[in-house]
Amino acid sequence: MIANTEAQRSLHPDLVGADARRVIEFAARHGAVGWKVNGAGGDGGSVTILSASREAREALEFGVACLDARYRLLPFGISAIGLEVRGSL
Repeated sequence: MIANTEAQRSLHPDLVGADARRVIEFAARHGAVGWKVNGAGGDGGSVTILSASREAREALEFGVACLDARYRLLPFGISAIGLEVRGSL
């Protein structure tokens, strides 16, 4: 995750925008073990943060929400069974 984000940044510094850098710097200081910028880069998009423990996750969730009122947490987990499609498409 981190290597991919750094590869994006090496292509052009603006691909990892100021808000993403702010979240990443906070996450790195507070127990995150990985992060990945998603979307087209620059302003907007999202940052996925991987934490190593429930305590680290809770601290990250609280802290990121306090960084900026525009930031939104989208909680999700990693599925033990992989992708599952429910219903008809």
